[in-house]
Amino acid sequence: MEQKNNQSNAAKNYRANSFALFICIAVFLFWASFLTFKYYHFGYYDWDLAMYAQAMWNLAHGSLDVSLFGTNFLTNHAEYISFLLVPLFLIFQHPLTLIALKIFSVTAGGYIFYRIAQPLLGCRVSCLLMVLYLFYPANIYMLLYEFHFENLAVVFIFLLYFFYRNERFMAFTVTTLTMALIKENITLIPIMCGIYSIFAKRKNKWGWVVIPILIGGGSFYLSQFLITPYLRMQTHLPNLNQYLGQYTALGTTPQTIAQTMFFKPHHVISLIAADKNLFYFQQLFGPLFVLPLFSPQILFLGLPIFLQHVLSASMQTHTIYYHYTATVVPFIFLATAHSFYFFKKRIRPWSYRFTILLSLTICLFSIIQHRDNFLVRMSLWADELDPFRWQMAKTIPAPAAAVATFDFLAELSQRPRLYSLHNVWRNNNPFTGENPYQLPDVQYALIDWKDPWLWSDLKFSPEFGTTKEILSRLKKFYFQHTWSVVSAANDMTLLQKGGGGPRLLEISRRPFKEKNDVINLRIDKNFILSSCKLGHIYNSLLPITFFWRAMKNTDDIYFVSIKLVKDGTIILNAKRNIGYPVYATLLWQKGDYIKENYWLLLPRLAPGHYSLQLSFINYTGGKVAELVYPRAPSAQTGNTFQVGTLTIP
Repeated sequence: MEQKNNQSNAAKNYRANSFALFICIAVFLFWASFLTFKYYHFGYYDWDLAMYAQAMWNLAHGSLDVSLFGTNFLTNHAEYISFLLVPLFLIFQHPLTLIALKIFSVTAGGYIFYRIAQPLLGCRVSCLLMVLYLFYPANIYMLLYEFHFENLAVVFIFLLYFFYRNERFMAFTVTTLTMALIKENITLIPIMCGIYSIFAKRKNKWGWVVIPILIGGGSFYLSQFLITPYLRMQTHLPNLNQYLGQYTALGTTPQTIAQTMFFKPHHVISLIAADKNLFYFQQLFGPLFVLPLFSPQILFLGLPIFLQHVLSASMQTHTIYYHYTATVVPFIFLATAHSFYFFKKRIRPWSYRFTILLSLTICLFSIIQHRDNFLVRMSLWADELDPFRWQMAKTIPAPAAAVATFDFLAELSQRPRLYSLHNVWRNNNPFTGENPYQLPDVQYALIDWKDPWLWSDLKFSPEFGTTKEILSRLKKFYFQHTWSVVSAANDMTLLQKGGGGPRLLEISRRPFKEKNDVINLRIDKNFILSSCKLGHIYNSLLPITFFWRAMKNTDDIYFVSIKLVKDGTIILNAKRNIGYPVYATLLWQKGDYIKENYWLLLPRLAPGHYSLQLSFINYTGGKVAELVYPRAPSAQTGNTFQVGTLTIP
């Protein structure tokens, strides 16, 4: 009878384990397809994925130098695990390989978490907790974000605890050694396991204490005090550690930081209790309420990562919207599982079930609360310009050096020389400290002139200079070389140095000799639209050439709104800044004549006649510009000017 019961329980466990594994595989496939869609629709709008994809490409081709870093990429973080991944990257040489590894780390970690919780809570509750972990808001944000090698630590954190709990010393040691290769901060987790073992009852106690402390502490010392400083000295970088500056509230050297941590706990507590950290704790722990706090011994294992985040001066570590929480969430869920086990042993069954139901409800409510934020991020991915983006990206030859704005970097990363345009307009390289920044020689520039990073810096980042100074750097970038347009659509342009195509923009102190209808439309009495030439529609693109004249030095940035109207209905409304950022109106000087080419992407149009209308916005002042029309019998009135008519046969 007992044998039958054991067989029945084994069969139930097998079915439950298979079901949990199926959920993890399904979640992996969902995120793999979802983030592949994001990649192919240029949804990676930061540069982290591009940096590490280029680092792996260069490493696979025998080089540690990464042009996006501007130096050896190991001078930034001790990410030695990259060497172990080279064989895989040689087989799958693509940025999505890194994305797949990140998804695998999270989903495989979820399954290991289920196996950890199962003996404590049973199959059903463990499976529920696993699903909550996989869809925890912080994890969703991490998956939606770029890539960092730190993401790969998730599966090893769960493995480390699994082997620790089951007293599998050799597997625990191998996992510790692997974790030590991921990143310098991850080495601190095994140290905490060693300290925890001092108070735990287990066989070979001193092995569990000494080995993780030796491996973790030794790896941290080697990377942070020997290898990284040596590499930074060899490449003549200005300081021996890239990120010590984020902890100046504690000290300026590792020694003074350690002294503050141990001998001035009141100062550390005051930093932890800052408002930004209270909001961070609310975001991070909120969905599970106070449940993890009932198992402080588990949270203790992740204490260095918690402190790294809350004591840093970097804004990104005090929010769940980036990748940093990836290594914190596992400890929160491990603590939650142990808290449930604590309640299971001490409260009545109905109270225990109510606790589980309440936690599930709060978690679901929290995920729903973040829905709009998720949707905003996803809405930035796909638009009608994606085919043109791919056509431009594929036009650049693989060996050619290129500079690009953020959303093109990942797709262009599989080449030895790729640079980010934001270093140009910010005039610095954050990894090398190079200031002023000198862009190396490049043959191509693939640019989205509406890049949100650029416009955010123009409006909100005085640390990079005034708006005029930032725009002047882009002006210098464009006019110090002969850039020609290879292809363009709306604000996307592919430029080639020394090519034979049209110029994006030209400046003269004399009128351009073009045979066009004279408009002489005055905008806010600051500048004049002298003429506007419409080209022939090709591949859904309407070439428009604007001829401007500056009446005086202009202190504001102006946008023009180009509307396509049929029978009183607006079919298209495209807003763009006049002069592109390379010669925005803020830079215009009295007497300048400006010739500007623009390629307007048209939607699919039904046959008929369409009116092309212009209106103007003072972006700096936040108001509609006043138009002064020439004195002529056919002069128009109002704030919208009809510049021409399109006829679609």
